[in-house]
Amino acid sequence: STEYYGGTPDSSTPASLLTDPSGNIISWALVRSTDIHGNRIDYSYAVQRDNGRSSSRETGKNRYPTRITYNGQGAQAGTSSIDFIRDRDLGESRRSDVRIDYSAGFKMVTADLLRRIEVRYRGTMVRHYDLSYNTAAFHQTVLTGITEFGSDGSELAGHEFNYHELPSGDFS
Repeated sequence: STEYYGGTPDSSTPASLLTDPSGNIISWALVRSTDIHGNRIDYSYAVQRDNGRSSSRETGKNRYPTRITYNGQGAQAGTSSIDFIRDRDLGESRRSDVRIDYSAGFKMVTADLLRRIEVRYRGTMVRHYDLSYNTAAFHQTVLTGITEFGSDGSELAGHEFNYHELPSGDFS
């Protein structure tokens, strides 16, 4: 199989590149995978800029997947897709535990939560999954449930996640 990162031989994909403020590429994301039979999968991304905190004047960024398109063949894009919808896309309030990380040499901000996954065939939604979150120990956001819905919006299945809290007491 052949995999392309940051673009294909005929085009670059800017959202698949994560760069520092000087334009140096920090990472390349997978944009296409083609097997030996010519079957292809394409990956799309969005680079989101965010200050992380309202008091910060420095803008950071991060890359989020937006879509995977599959069942493609050769030069033809696939007929099936998976869309990733974040809380920001839905106009929801931002997570309380925004992550700020400088380990790549610049400010990376993870401020968005994946809220919904939509599976489509030829543009028609055949399934979607809603993800729910809660605040756990140390004010950290944790995934608490995934609910699967059919093409008609009926609930098909659900799964809940539970986390163990730390025992109360003085651990000093």
